[in-house]
Amino acid sequence: MSRKNILKIKSKKYFVLMILWIILIYYFSSQNATNSAKQSLGILNIIENLLHITIDHGFLREFAHFTLYSVLGIFAYKSLEGKLLFLLLFGIAISISDELFQSLIDGRSCSLFDVFIDSSGYVLMILVSKKTSRLHYLYKQINNKNI
Repeated sequence: MSRKNILKIKSKKYFVLMILWIILIYYFSSQNATNSAKQSLGILNIIENLLHITIDHGFLREFAHFTLYSVLGIFAYKSLEGKLLFLLLFGIAISISDELFQSLIDGRSCSLFDVFIDSSGYVLMILVSKKTSRLHYLYKQINNKNI
């Protein structure tokens, strides 16, 4: 009896990008509270000066969580193949493990809200990628019939 893989690699290039992106996420989480705040305040200052607007620091941090995991969702969708449920659970597991890891860092904590924000970005991009992939397939089918 052969055992089916839950998830398998469909693109080595995107798989490497996904792994590097996960490492980047963990790198950000490994920063102590002081360095993390300096980093995000530096980015906040750049954005506010470029756009001439005021942005809430907390909002920027949550937006960064959402964005990091959105990109992870794109890389995961392009690199892994398998049942949608397992693909979704993979990203949620990364988010949970990232928050648990972060709680071990000086001045940092584990936030259920951050897991929700991370997972929302990841799940949204998996679903958007799946939908756009399907639309691209249908577009190609329609164009091939017109030839």
